Amino acid sequence: MKIRFGVLMLCVLLMCLFFVTSQAYTSFENLSSERVVGVKVGDWFEYKLTSLLNTNDPSRRWPGAWGPQEIVECRIEVEGVLGTNVTFILSARTIDGTWINASQWIDVRTGQSNPPNVFMAIAANLSTVSVYEDPAFENVVINYTTTGYYGENFRDVNVVLLESLTVQHFGGIPYTRFESRWDKITGMKVEHIYRIDDVENETSYYHAEQRIQLTRTNAWSKKEWKVGVDVGDWWKYGNITLKLDISDPNATPSIFQPFFLANETDWQTFNVTEVSGRNVTLKTIVHFKNQTEISETIQFDIANGTSVGFILIVPNLKVGEFISIDGPPILYEKSYSSTGVTRRVCVFNASEQINDGSASGSIIYDLVWDKFSGILLAVDEHVNITNGSAYYRLDFHMNVVETNLWGLHAHIINVNDQQFTVTTFSNASISNMALSIEEKALIFNFKGFEGTIGYCNITVPKTLLSCDSHSGWQLYIDENPITDFLVTDNDTHTSIYFTYTLSSHQVKLVGQQIIPEFLNWHSLTLLIITISVAIALRKIGKPAGKSSRRSIVSSTLIDTPNLNPKFFKDSRQANASGYS
Repeated sequence: MKIRFGVLMLCVLLMCLFFVTSQAYTSFENLSSERVVGVKVGDWFEYKLTSLLNTNDPSRRWPGAWGPQEIVECRIEVEGVLGTNVTFILSARTIDGTWINASQWIDVRTGQSNPPNVFMAIAANLSTVSVYEDPAFENVVINYTTTGYYGENFRDVNVVLLESLTVQHFGGIPYTRFESRWDKITGMKVEHIYRIDDVENETSYYHAEQRIQLTRTNAWSKKEWKVGVDVGDWWKYGNITLKLDISDPNATPSIFQPFFLANETDWQTFNVTEVSGRNVTLKTIVHFKNQTEISETIQFDIANGTSVGFILIVPNLKVGEFISIDGPPILYEKSYSSTGVTRRVCVFNASEQINDGSASGSIIYDLVWDKFSGILLAVDEHVNITNGSAYYRLDFHMNVVETNLWGLHAHIINVNDQQFTVTTFSNASISNMALSIEEKALIFNFKGFEGTIGYCNITVPKTLLSCDSHSGWQLYIDENPITDFLVTDNDTHTSIYFTYTLSSHQVKLVGQQIIPEFLNWHSLTLLIITISVAIALRKIGKPAGKSSRRSIVSSTLIDTPNLNPKFFKDSRQANASGYS
């Protein structure tokens, strides 16, 4: 159990940061209270329903005003709109698979409806006013506006919350807790919770609860959850440090335990092994300071990153956008240096108060994500807890120290038992570096977040590929010639620097001379093959018994002891490593 926890310890550390943040972001707006309909004919909304009844009093049953307990899903479609009156067609499915169809209407101005107590819609764009103008609802005021994930996207919703220690009624609906949420722009209900908790004495109890939640709709667009990494991408965390200052080592709070395991960690890597839609599979390796290692495979939905502590989030988020369905929003952007490359990053920081009755304090944390890939670049946590005269202070840090998504990388080219090193420095991912003998070219993939400007500096040894002058170099991106690039060199190497709008590209760098020894043997091989073909063609049609002086030359050329058979084997290997 400890081993598995060790593999995921960084994920767990991050996951525990976000238990309460989703409740901390609400806002009020003072918009017009004019009552208008926010939906149109053809709009549809699908809901899931969950119901719970728990009581030891057989005489108390399900609240009939809540509707049938057996309904598990329903669909509502707007059939007509006239003034402030909206007509719906409702289809509901019971737990046994039976579908029930009905028609409803509601006046979003007054709240009058048929059947009564239908609160599926209110007027659009209301602020902190009564949900309906009818005097019966004058005390039912929108408490606040918040943001929630409904109908597969984030929406601003108006919330009414009513609570009581005894059973009350809202428009005939009994409750001890009544919470209803309507989409602000359309006015349609996105969620409601009806609950009754009634304890008459120590031995009698009654609990009933119904939750309706919007799952899908055509009234607004579906959020696209993109993944900013591909199979083969990897990143490595290091600089994992822990500073602990406690008054009593024997009374350490349990919240500190994951950090102690983190303090035993030297580094941890994450490698992308599969991406399918918004689902990602990572292989993680934890290397401990005692030189042992453990590994684990992690699968998660990018829209629900809580399970992996937000190691990876959606790319290209803007300030105010949420990092996941249940996660906090991005607070601001800034420039940040990661492995020597300046990156644009998204930042979230917050302070959470801790108070369990005996101990109190706070956790302050800062998280930094790369904007264009979504990987977590750095974490800083500061925990300060006091319990009477005892105190516990902790500072934790980790950050990305290596990745193949950007930075300085060495690419090894093997040709004819020779090894050449080509280096690249880029703010994008450089992969699949290969040598094309026929084209006298280096070919590689150049990939980054679409629409951003990428740069690359590639340094090539002259013993591998060279030109007589700077103007001799040619650069192609996706087979299109590029003329705006910079060439510098010294006695041993040539460097080419270029910029280009990123997405996924193939780059080809063409020189004039390529590995002299290999080129000479390669040319001789082609010459031998050409002569052999010519001789074979010449022999066709010659009378039997006639000799050919040229065929003897050909035989001599082919059998010459200067041609080592090993060369042909090495040539095939070299060509196999290049592009065809």
